[in-house]
Amino acid sequence: MVLSIGRKINLLLVSMLLLTGGGIVVTATDLFTSDLGHLISKGALDAAAMLSSRARGELRHVASRAFTLGMASLQEFRYPADRLQFIEESLKRDSQLAGLSLYANESPSDQAPRFRPRWRAIQPGLAPQGTFSAQALEAFDREFPVDFEVVRKGEVSFRLASLKPVGLVLRMAIPFIWKAKGEFTEILVVELRQDAFSALLENSTGYAGLIVDGKGTVLGSADPLSFPPGEDLSGLPLLAPLLAGRAPAMQREFTDRGGLRRIGAFEKIGFGGLAAVAQVPFDHAERATHELYLRSLFLAGALLSLALMISFLLSRAISNPLRALSAAADRIATGDFGARVSIRSRGRDELGLLGTSFNTMAGKIGELIQQTAQKARMEKELETARLVQRRFFPAQDLATPRFRLAGSLLPASECGGDWWHYATLGDHLIVAMGDVTGHGVSAALVTAAAHAAFSLCVERAKGQLADPEAWLRRLAEELEVAIRAAGAGQAGMTLVASVLDTRTGRALSFNAAHRPPLVLRARGHEAADKAFTTLVPAGAPGMGEGYVANLFETQLAPGDFVLWYTDGLVECADPSGRPMSKVELRSRLLELCSRHPADVRAICDALMAGVREFTGRAEAEDDITIVVGQRSASG
Repeated sequence: MVLSIGRKINLLLVSMLLLTGGGIVVTATDLFTSDLGHLISKGALDAAAMLSSRARGELRHVASRAFTLGMASLQEFRYPADRLQFIEESLKRDSQLAGLSLYANESPSDQAPRFRPRWRAIQPGLAPQGTFSAQALEAFDREFPVDFEVVRKGEVSFRLASLKPVGLVLRMAIPFIWKAKGEFTEILVVELRQDAFSALLENSTGYAGLIVDGKGTVLGSADPLSFPPGEDLSGLPLLAPLLAGRAPAMQREFTDRGGLRRIGAFEKIGFGGLAAVAQVPFDHAERATHELYLRSLFLAGALLSLALMISFLLSRAISNPLRALSAAADRIATGDFGARVSIRSRGRDELGLLGTSFNTMAGKIGELIQQTAQKARMEKELETARLVQRRFFPAQDLATPRFRLAGSLLPASECGGDWWHYATLGDHLIVAMGDVTGHGVSAALVTAAAHAAFSLCVERAKGQLADPEAWLRRLAEELEVAIRAAGAGQAGMTLVASVLDTRTGRALSFNAAHRPPLVLRARGHEAADKAFTTLVPAGAPGMGEGYVANLFETQLAPGDFVLWYTDGLVECADPSGRPMSKVELRSRLLELCSRHPADVRAICDALMAGVREFTGRAEAEDDITIVVGQRSASG
């Protein structure tokens, strides 16, 4: 059976996932069921947190029960023996409480508190006399001094105490009844049996648990040989952050007083300054970790070997056809387009389809190379046409005492037909702007013809212009002949030309279907539609279509601005397709002329930058040419 590439890859992934997942399951099962090495070496803090949580809950339950008994003891009993009898019956049903006492503060509020016993009850069988009479209670209290510390409101004090015949117990002092200013009148003393902590200190993680108070004294221990109850552990490095109040929980290695390295952690219980400690000898953790490491290493090696074997077999089935494809591709790279591949599974899986496609591709690459070469030649010719076209534009701006002129071009993606030029003949300035219909090399040829005719007419004037009207008509005639011959009836040109007398401001123009140049009057108006006139009205037909010059005269005042432009300016569109309106163009020009009253280059550049921002493109769909001129205010 032939497997497809997809199935082979799927099989590879499934195998890897099964092997990896099986390894994880086996390892996890080994870790959490039989080996506790990682818990012993890394879980001390978790064990301490568990002990702390369990101890906190138990102590709160004990304190709650003792508090309830204390409140009940304050109820009215007819005889003291009835009160003790009630407490005795309650203690019989409690497996954790060894004794319960109530002490009252008999000192005035302005003096240190001094407490006297009101009553004391002990589990039956624990009292020396085995009775709960008032006389026996008083005698017992005198022989058994109170050793709790004076506590503040809301705090609980813990101390070890001796209570025969059960040995050590934990004595817990609870502020009981408070006054308005935070002082309390009674203290409830609860004595817990030592064996009541055995269940708390048992830990299934393998750690030996401890309960220590805020001074580092051991109150309960699951390892009494190493840490007996009552031992002072204040010098133990593990507890240094706890006693200094720097951290509520921490895990670290430490050395006990016997020089044995241990791993331990503590966490505050949050009850009376107590803390739960979980610890284990370091060699236990090291031994378990080492055994786990060896077994995991062996298991990982076996899984890796199996995975490598499966990967090798599947990869050969995939890589051999790919090597054949690679060799054929190298031959094609050297120019041998007759290279072909032969794949056994042709048409039956993805590699077979790939081989068929490769052979088809190799047969067409030669054709593509030829087409690419032809396209490169065409692009080279187009670039040459662009370079030739750029030579027909003025090399620099005009800046004379009477008139300033600056132009800018935003080219299209292909060779266009925009053209403009100027020339000075004595006191006269000639400005011509044209736009060929169409694009490409043919448009560049028409532009070259227009530029040649313009240059010839300027050259014939020999630096002077005695009759501007006759010269301008002669220019229109020669441009008409040149453009008609270059376009051969396939391309024409819109064109506007003006002769400006820089001394008097008289402008004589003709327009062959071109956009009329805008004139912004220097006297200024608040509304943009009142500030503008045209240098020459619209005309028809265009150059190369039998145009005969019709001249118009306009008077430019000092400070007037003139904007020549091609139709690409008002036909450009923003990203949404909205074209630039004439009102928007006039508003932009009015703002820029107000901002730069005597800098036509700045106006020209800013206007073109605004066009790029409006279209959001670095190139235009059609050439955009703008020329800004100004008659000097002193002219």
